[in-house]
Amino acid sequence: HLVIHKVRHHSELMTFILTYGLLLILTNLTREVWGTNSQYIDIPQSLQGFWEILGVRIGRYQLAAGGIALAVAVGLLTILYRTEIGLKFRASSEDPDVAAFIGIDVERMFRVVFATGSGLAAFAGVVSVPLYSAVVGMEEIVIYTFVIVIVGGLGSLRGTVLAALLVGVLTSVGSAYVAAWSNMLVFLLMLVVLILEPRGIFREGRVLI
Repeated sequence: HLVIHKVRHHSELMTFILTYGLLLILTNLTREVWGTNSQYIDIPQSLQGFWEILGVRIGRYQLAAGGIALAVAVGLLTILYRTEIGLKFRASSEDPDVAAFIGIDVERMFRVVFATGSGLAAFAGVVSVPLYSAVVGMEEIVIYTFVIVIVGGLGSLRGTVLAALLVGVLTSVGSAYVAAWSNMLVFLLMLVVLILEPRGIFREGRVLI
């Protein structure tokens, strides 16, 4: 937070570049100290196996992880759009000067948002480990996150949720039918959105540059 705070008043692109650079530094330090071995966590016994839904076999843990993600998304949207603290968060993000003028502690809001985002990222990692394992050097996740934010619209939570679903479906379908092109399909989606509507799916986000 101390490092990111220094560039928070600049463009979001600068913040992204800074955080990605920090990721590369921390990744290499981690490799030097702890090595590159993957870490695995077994799927809980009660969630092993598959369920068949409409003729499609779906892993029980995958379905549970999707349910958790949906619950978190609904909770965040409810807080952001239905509570006073959510109103303060949105005001601080959209116009920090006016928010500070009407008495909102903007710096405190950003610290809370940063801590919440970091906590949710860690939680997502814990939920995902039984599916993918934990390995040093998962930088591609950051790239996908960047694409999701662009497609959804910078600052639009509901747009980001929808973009995450679109990218997930596109990746899964692409891996099943055109594996060699699945990554390209995701970036093609981002390119189309940037050309047609740089503010994202719901036209309510900010332009990155």
